[in-house]
Amino acid sequence: QKASPPARAFEALGNYVRFFSAVGDFAWPLTGGLPLLGRNPVNWGRASLKHYQAWFDPAVQARHVKENLETYQWMAQNGIPTGEAEFFAAGRQGGGVRVPGIPKRVRQAQRGVAEQTTGRFQASYGSGQGVGRAEMVKALRPNWRGTDAELATYIRNLTGGLDSRALGVGPSQRGFESTWLAFSPRLLRSIVANMADLRLGPLHPRGQQAWQSMAGLMGAATGLYVVSGLAMGKSEKEIAAGLNPLAGKKFLAHEINGDWVGIGGLHRAVAQLLAGTASSLLPGGKPAKDVLELNPADNPFVSAYMSRGAVGTNIALASAEAATGGEQDIAPYAN
Repeated sequence: QKASPPARAFEALGNYVRFFSAVGDFAWPLTGGLPLLGRNPVNWGRASLKHYQAWFDPAVQARHVKENLETYQWMAQNGIPTGEAEFFAAGRQGGGVRVPGIPKRVRQAQRGVAEQTTGRFQASYGSGQGVGRAEMVKALRPNWRGTDAELATYIRNLTGGLDSRALGVGPSQRGFESTWLAFSPRLLRSIVANMADLRLGPLHPRGQQAWQSMAGLMGAATGLYVVSGLAMGKSEKEIAAGLNPLAGKKFLAHEINGDWVGIGGLHRAVAQLLAGTASSLLPGGKPAKDVLELNPADNPFVSAYMSRGAVGTNIALASAEAATGGEQDIAPYAN
């Protein structure tokens, strides 16, 4: 099955926006690697180090594979990707738009420039992902109580390696998701799947790991927020206000030169979604009717979706706001 033309167009648009956003951005440790920080800080540190080293030496991961060949073979046999970043899909064969009529020499020169620029950033992201997954396999596999398939599922979900195609999601849906679901649809689906394993309970191998992952990440995020606030001289009142999930961008963040800087990511967004929903439905909170309103300030579901950075949503809202001459705040997350 081939994706429909509109889906292919949306996918190309999403691929290019992610591509140019990711180039020059050493963000993996605190985006895709953030769940690993809560689960195993030591392995997160190793993967983060390789992430930065790989930009200077793209062969870093190849040496790690050679030193841990049996682990990577096990990963390949159980469907765990060794390191691929959806942010760089535009640079893959068929992932972008091919411009006809460019001479071969020019294409070769372009390829050489790309290898030394975007190629290094791609190696950086891939090394962080691959090393992080391999180190987690080495740490968990010796004492794992479940099956190999369950361990592989947990590692994929924890590290953003859940493949939509392997789940049976068709090419047209993947194309639309690339633009309208979130800035990073694969990472979103992976983390939601990891959080969904909480329902399995602490006695199930995957459920136990999911509970440890969530508890570790939330504890680490809250602890870092409080400690950094105290170190910066923030008052107890300011710190307490930032512990409220209903505080919007102030949640787990500090004001620095007019900006709110702090922990980001889907886990924080889910905490805000759950708190916002409870506040809308429970006595003493916002009226339940607010859940049905489309204003993101009143509807936690709309707010959670609009804050995911989906390429199409951002473009549509910004265009609508520009059409009003900036008089209407239609794109509340543009800043």
